Amino acid sequence: MQKSNRDSLELVVDNLEEALEFRKREEQVERYDRTSKEVVDILAHDIGNYLQIACGRAQMLEEESDTDISVTEYLERINEVVKDTKDMLEHGTLVDETEEFYLDDVAKETWERMGFEEGELGVYADIEIEADQTRLESMLENLYKNSIEHGGEDVKVQVGPVQTVPTTTRSQDGNIQGFFVQDDGPGIPEEDREKVLDTDFTTGKGSSGLGLSIVDQIADAHGWEMRIKESSLGGAKFEFII
Repeated sequence: MQKSNRDSLELVVDNLEEALEFRKREEQVERYDRTSKEVVDILAHDIGNYLQIACGRAQMLEEESDTDISVTEYLERINEVVKDTKDMLEHGTLVDETEEFYLDDVAKETWERMGFEEGELGVYADIEIEADQTRLESMLENLYKNSIEHGGEDVKVQVGPVQTVPTTTRSQDGNIQGFFVQDDGPGIPEEDREKVLDTDFTTGKGSSGLGLSIVDQIADAHGWEMRIKESSLGGAKFEFII
């Protein structure tokens, strides 16, 4: 190949790589813009609604001082929406640097740091994965909170590997495909398993509806496939194929 042709080919390859990198950045910005719009909509709708309720209840308390009505519940609900929204903006879209570490260490440390007085965690995930640890911790926090919220103080939560089925009786354990977080709570009906990932979906039990949406976004930012199933404990199971 003549030098001029080789130079031209190299220039085309360089330009193509630059174009692909630019498009990748564009897609990240577009995804962040979509997330930001969803966040604004949530803030305008949810916080506005709960503030209106709280103000109405406060007015009733002023007019009827002997009425046993708790305004605190709604103010705490507003605070939860704000915290989840902040989480979504900080951790729910882009992945920074990744590193390799053992999942069981992060799973246990995240549970301990959250200081749950209820629930029981079992970790069977002595596997090495590559991820943005800060984003993974945020994912686990939201999954743990979801289990506690819906499963109650006696809920059992487990973290373990997703494996392929051994192909022969001589095979060792199947290959690791990813990991799961599951519980023995009430589970998620099959017809709701896609809807729970929407930012505006909530069961009305004190949740802002953002937690599982944040989990889905973090998984997507890592390039992981998220699956929702019934767990072996009878509750909800979240699988992440990496």
